[in-house]
Amino acid sequence: MYMTRIRNEAINESDLNSDSQKQVRDIYIYSSIEHDDLIGMSANKLIESLGNMTDINKIILHINSEGGDLFEGVAIYNLLRNSGVEIECIIEGFCASSASIIAMSANKIIMRRGSVLMIHKPITFALGTSEELNKCAEVLNMITENIIGIYQARTVLSRDMINDLMKKETFMTGAMAKNFGFCDEYENEEIQPAKPDQE
Repeated sequence: MYMTRIRNEAINESDLNSDSQKQVRDIYIYSSIEHDDLIGMSANKLIESLGNMTDINKIILHINSEGGDLFEGVAIYNLLRNSGVEIECIIEGFCASSASIIAMSANKIIMRRGSVLMIHKPITFALGTSEELNKCAEVLNMITENIIGIYQARTVLSRDMINDLMKKETFMTGAMAKNFGFCDEYENEEIQPAKPDQE
């Protein structure tokens, strides 16, 4: 399921002309990342949701997704990153695999309480001769380097460290993600026990 919503936020309440309003677009990715428009979020579906972005000043990207198609995730990442619009990403629950690549497009990433971010090396299925399988491994290594570059542009980590985290299929809490540079803020408020009613 994916949803979009437009809301208007006043820049200056004293200014009532048309320039006093800016449009903030909420984009919800609460599904897998798929090339097929009928299954989950795709780059094409995102373009249709955003429409003409000339009247949009900010996109708030809400993510709860296990990921999915790698190149569709990369396409969405590039679409958002090169949109010229301020992007804020809020990780509401799970943000894994290609969904984590999409999150890296944001100027600011916030992880909600209890949310988790996961990164791993690309996976594929292969069938063929030894030469074909070796070629497949070469392609996977090339793709891995591309993904490392995306993560490195957002974090404070070296390529070797990111490669190691991907190899281990690393799950990160908000605190871990902020420490590594994968997010800017995370919610860490303690849940207060309910107080009994007093007579």
